[in-house]
Amino acid sequence: DGFVRPALSCLDDPSDLDVTGRPTIAGQEILLGGRCELVVTHTDQIADICSPGSYRILRYWNVIDWCSGKFQIGIQGIKVEDVNAPVLNMPADVTVGTNVDNCNAHVLLPQATASDDCSGVTISASWAFGTGFGPFFNIPQGNHTVIYTATDDCGNQSSDSLLVHIEDRTVPVAVCDHSIQLGLSSGGRTEIPATTFDDGSHDNCSAVSLQVRRAGSAYGPFVAFDCDDLLVDSIEVWLQVTDAAGNTNECSSFVFLEDAIRPTMICPTDRNLDCTQDVTDLGITGQPSVSDNCGIDSLYYVDQPNLNECGVGNITRTWHVLDLRGNHSVCIQQIVLEDHT
Repeated sequence: DGFVRPALSCLDDPSDLDVTGRPTIAGQEILLGGRCELVVTHTDQIADICSPGSYRILRYWNVIDWCSGKFQIGIQGIKVEDVNAPVLNMPADVTVGTNVDNCNAHVLLPQATASDDCSGVTISASWAFGTGFGPFFNIPQGNHTVIYTATDDCGNQSSDSLLVHIEDRTVPVAVCDHSIQLGLSSGGRTEIPATTFDDGSHDNCSAVSLQVRRAGSAYGPFVAFDCDDLLVDSIEVWLQVTDAAGNTNECSSFVFLEDAIRPTMICPTDRNLDCTQDVTDLGITGQPSVSDNCGIDSLYYVDQPNLNECGVGNITRTWHVLDLRGNHSVCIQQIVLEDHT
């Protein structure tokens, strides 16, 4: 009964007399069929403590001696106890992605199971955002601990925990400027940063980083263009958008490249020549020094003479240079013809 002798476990069978014992006379069990006819019976009165795991039994023993007609009644107290806590079977840790429109998550906690020696079990969950299994709304990013508690009908408890990891699984929104007009630099090569192609890319949880590439190349902080790119109408460029959690998205832009830089030309110095000299001989009159970022197409001059009948006077020579994209530069050289004879 928990006082004279230890109470029974709820796993024991109180109807098993080998467990609970039998009445004795002088230390000997009372058996049927002895020298005197002794009849032993018992009835149980059960009082619940916390059903079905714990209860008390008042066992009334009746012994009748048919030889003398005498009888005796004795009472045995038996207590059955459920003292062991339930065994929790926990689900695995949970990872939940954030919502598309904000950096929080909706969470429905998984159910756990439990086993107990003798009683029914109730399982509850508790964490910083409330009790129960949800759903819970607007749970922020990070790791959150949930405590699961299993309680049997007799109040025995066991607890365990799982981790709810809220992470950003949503790819950022990639927004590109679809069409971009670019010009080559004077050096014939232009490096354009990734931000040039962005038109408002964003993420639900963090700032984004940008990288850019041309077809067939790796992503980097910028893309480069040179004179060879002028041979095509447009060039597709891909923008990669990455959030703090490493999620990526991409979009593309089309670059229309142009060369708007005029060629550079340094005119030959003005000349004073004898009227007998050949003004078409560039070895005598000189010619311009020209350069261009993407190459020269043609160089020529146009003369405007102002001469008398003796070939004396001056010639205004206008030099023209065209680059491969049709950009045009001019300079003016003066040639004076004199009569030295």
